[in-house]
Amino acid sequence: MKEATKLITLDRHDQRILTLLQQQGRITNNELAEQIGLSPAALLATCKGFGR
Repeated sequence: MKEATKLITLDRHDQRILTLLQQQGRITNNELAEQIGLSPAALLATCKGFGR
């Protein structure tokens, strides 16, 4: 049985986070948050949402 594919919408922060992680895979949470313009806590919550 096939699983249903769930489509997600990426906002500008999501797209920027994924781009930076592809370019700099070992970047720290704090560095990434600073480059994105989010607090480290907000960035972590956003990244946790990617797994859902």
